[in-house]
Amino acid sequence: MNDIDLRTKRKLKRRKENRRIILEVAEKLFVKKGYRGTAVDDIAENAQFSKATIYRYFENKLDIFTQIVMATIEQSQKDLTKIAKKNTSSEERLREFIQYILGYYQKKKNLARILFMERDLIKKFVEVERGGHFMHHFRKKKIPKNVDVMIDDIFNQLCKVIKQGISSGEFRKQDPKDACFLLGAIMRGFHFTGFNQVKKYSVEEATDLISNVFLNGIKKP
Repeated sequence: MNDIDLRTKRKLKRRKENRRIILEVAEKLFVKKGYRGTAVDDIAENAQFSKATIYRYFENKLDIFTQIVMATIEQSQKDLTKIAKKNTSSEERLREFIQYILGYYQKKKNLARILFMERDLIKKFVEVERGGHFMHHFRKKKIPKNVDVMIDDIFNQLCKVIKQGISSGEFRKQDPKDACFLLGAIMRGFHFTGFNQVKKYSVEEATDLISNVFLNGIKKP
């Protein structure tokens, strides 16, 4: 390997690390101050880069926020795919799905609240690139194609687990997509109820509650 190759390798490594730092700092600021309350100047100051450096890596504040959202969804897609492929019962995998997603909402709840609650940001974000949906809240709207594909894949993985449970006789016959949509609505509603939630639940408690009600219902057999 010659000197030019080594310099290129070091440069790429440095660029990757700088992007990571900027995104990490930006996410903390977005969570603390909200999207509107965070300026590129704030990100530059806290990341200890010049504003010009920030713009070498990202087009604008929306681009930074979009990259953060995409990264979290991409990691979730990888983790949930691993769960879906496990050699366990459909019920066990479904419970793992629920626990993972509830844990994700808890860890990223402030970031998610920003996306769901700041209407001007919603409008900007969903008009980035193409038609699709975002967690089934923004059907017929526009979001980046790769985000749309990842979210569809997560939804399809969950549908696959339910479909396998129907085939094995663990679950009663039903439309897997309807069941997935309902389960998603339950989990989102559980974490975005605002002042209506009168009791605090841990991820484990919430997983048990949602799993038991979703799988068994509340009607006495």
